[in-house]
Amino acid sequence: MAQLQLLPPHDEAPTAGATSEALRQEVTAHCGNDATAWAVQTSAGLCPDGQDALPELVALSVTFRLHHRKGLPASVVAEAESLVRTQVERGFDLAHGLGLIRSAHGRIAAAVLAACARIEDPDERTAAMTGTASLVFDAVDELSRLVSDRFAAERERWLAGPAAEQRAVVLSLVRGESVDVERAARKLCYDLRQNHVALVLWAERDSGAQELPRTAARLFNRLGCRSTLLVPMGGDGLWAWGLRPNGDTEGLAPLLAADPAVQVAVGLPSAGLAGFRTSHEQAMAAAQLGLRSATTGRVHTYRELELGALLARDEQAAADFVCRELGGLGDDSPSAGALRATLKCYLDHDRSVATVAQRLHIAKNTVLYRIKRAEQVRGRPLGDNRLQLHTALYLAETFGVSRPAVQPGVAPAVRTA
Repeated sequence: MAQLQLLPPHDEAPTAGATSEALRQEVTAHCGNDATAWAVQTSAGLCPDGQDALPELVALSVTFRLHHRKGLPASVVAEAESLVRTQVERGFDLAHGLGLIRSAHGRIAAAVLAACARIEDPDERTAAMTGTASLVFDAVDELSRLVSDRFAAERERWLAGPAAEQRAVVLSLVRGESVDVERAARKLCYDLRQNHVALVLWAERDSGAQELPRTAARLFNRLGCRSTLLVPMGGDGLWAWGLRPNGDTEGLAPLLAADPAVQVAVGLPSAGLAGFRTSHEQAMAAAQLGLRSATTGRVHTYRELELGALLARDEQAAADFVCRELGGLGDDSPSAGALRATLKCYLDHDRSVATVAQRLHIAKNTVLYRIKRAEQVRGRPLGDNRLQLHTALYLAETFGVSRPAVQPGVAPAVRTA
């Protein structure tokens, strides 16, 4: 049978994967970069909220099978088990998962047949279509059986677990469902009437998850919280709340030094049941923004990212705005990046050349050169739409200048309940 060329569409922007980076790297090692990119892009958008990795897992499984014609690798099995555990804890039933797999099967089969159609020799083309259809079916069938078996076992374990009822109460609260507040507080052993701050913690899969409760305890101690609520979400995430915080979110980053695989997002302190929900929503928003951010920090506070949350609520519109306002300054290159950083610092400090030179540790003449060069590269005077320019520079600094990607692979804790 002719070797298929599973090439990603060149007219599409690169798409961030929903599965773990380790799994994608393993498939890349066995099948190549193009095949992995094909799997990620072919499965993108199949989940309505863009937050479920099952369609991508199907595509990666098919890719592996087409290249090696053998059973699912251990990494795919481990990923499937983790995803099933997450679906069970989010309250989804088996039909949800199998429905995603069927949708992925249909799209992937069509894409594979389209790849077969590019084979010029008629006999080879026919043989490829027949052979690949069988391999695709086998891969999807094996994954479906694995998901079904693991779902039954995981649901039985979850229902029997002492934390299951607590998770169910918390999910009802954050979804805004009607609940008896006093009864919920008793089940959670947590006073819902007080002032709260919410944290969302997550770790890379199979790395650091066991440290999340201890990390949360250190963070809450720094925040001055006297009582806490910790709710595991999936195998690598944690939702947490603390009572009566001091409101000081500075100095949290050093507390993560011992846990390099852990990241945390922090909401704003807020009171009562509404505050319990609002602070959590803010922490979730900060987590999503932090994952999309161009910065490398592991502490994402809503206080610092709130402006970005408001400005980039429509990611595509924000990206178009940045592209339109920055012109050539929006290029993804080191030279354009240096010009953007200098210009933003210049506008941040009321066009003080001396302050920019001091903060960026460069000569004043260098500042003047970069400002003039930035104006030339942008193609418009700096005074033209100055507020829009300043805003576009902020967005570029916060999120980078690449086009927004589909929801990246993230821990269950960061996915919408």
